[in-house]
Amino acid sequence: MLLRLPQVMKEVGLCRSSIYAAIGEGRFPAPLRISRRAVAWRTEDIESWKSMLVIGGPIVWDK
Repeated sequence: MLLRLPQVMKEVGLCRSSIYAAIGEGRFPAPLRISRRAVAWRTEDIESWKSMLVIGGPIVWDK
């Protein structure tokens, strides 16, 4: 299943700019391009990212 940005923001509690800043720093999964002007995130990637928060420690998302 794919999540669009508003759903991701609601799911992780971060705003758009924080999500894209974290992507740029390698601390958040990058989205998939689903069309020329649209991106989405895999549910599995978001769930994996959230589980790393529970474990603690620095988060580095492997690209």
